[in-house]
Amino acid sequence: MRTSSKAAAVAVTALTLLSLAPATSATSATATTATTATTAAAAAGRAYVNGATGMCLAVGRGEARAGKQVIQWPCIGSKSQRWIYRGGRLVNVKTGMCLAIGRGEKKQGKVAIQWPCTDGGLAQVWNYTGTHLKNEATKMCLAIGNGEKRKGKAAIQWSCKASASQTWLRK
Repeated sequence: MRTSSKAAAVAVTALTLLSLAPATSATSATATTATTATTAAAAAGRAYVNGATGMCLAVGRGEARAGKQVIQWPCIGSKSQRWIYRGGRLVNVKTGMCLAIGRGEKKQGKVAIQWPCTDGGLAQVWNYTGTHLKNEATKMCLAIGNGEKRKGKAAIQWSCKASASQTWLRK
């Protein structure tokens, strides 16, 4: 009698575990799919559109050269116009380099550049407020000078203020 009771208990346990397996697998698959979708969206990057000009922040010609100016360009969805915000750094999807202010100089009008992400220090760290990008080294905001609507106009840093030329909307 004891053997059949043990066998019955084992059978019930096995059936219970089997009935849980599909739910666990489905939950795991759903979580994995959601994580993959989030990771893919982050890897694709996002455009930063200037509030005054409606143009996108871009690396000129998408060149992977340290020191290359960061400019505005009509939004066309290219990789050179997409950025990943990671650990306070804006990494260009095409070049893999970070948005920076050269040597972290605290000079108004200093042109924004891209630089390898490994050695830029605070000059590469940006606080995105939802509207402004403020550099941690200089405490100045990324802007398009005078909100000029010219293709290829360089992005610069300027004292932070409530100005459309310093507004960057993440799309």
